[in-house]
Amino acid sequence: MIICLMCGTANTDSNHCTKCGARLPKLDTRTAGGVATARQTGKYEKLREAVMKVKTGEHSWHQFEEWYQVFFDDINGKIQFLLDSINQSHGPGWNYYEEFTEEVETTFSGIEDYKLALEQVWHAIEGGDLVLAQSAVKLFLRGAEKLNDACVLNAETQRKLEEGWGYM
Repeated sequence: MIICLMCGTANTDSNHCTKCGARLPKLDTRTAGGVATARQTGKYEKLREAVMKVKTGEHSWHQFEEWYQVFFDDINGKIQFLLDSINQSHGPGWNYYEEFTEEVETTFSGIEDYKLALEQVWHAIEGGDLVLAQSAVKLFLRGAEKLNDACVLNAETQRKLEEGWGYM
């Protein structure tokens, strides 16, 4: 059973929520203690690799800027989807935020780090500032780690809810 990060609906194993259609988290069962967690570091790795290409001279700032515009749009789309989904889960009869408060707040904090990092990269591009770009990559990783933490919190809360509902 997987609880949707967006609306709190309990789902059987699938890729998308049966209620809101949101993509369900991919769980990584290799983590310590058997706690499943979705890994949010793939985008970080892509950003880190792109900045490294600028650092090594493999790509110019102009090439990086072209790549980054696509990356930026993709991340902003994902951020907006997350925010919209969380905001839509606060209607009458919904208790998602109350049940998943820590997870939602951790998600918001991770999103804030993503936004700050994305803005820093634009400033780095404008000034040709590799140090600022590398700092932004670290901030982006911090955001990804917070989103990972939110997934762990989701799994823990999901387990508690399932026990309360009698699904286990």
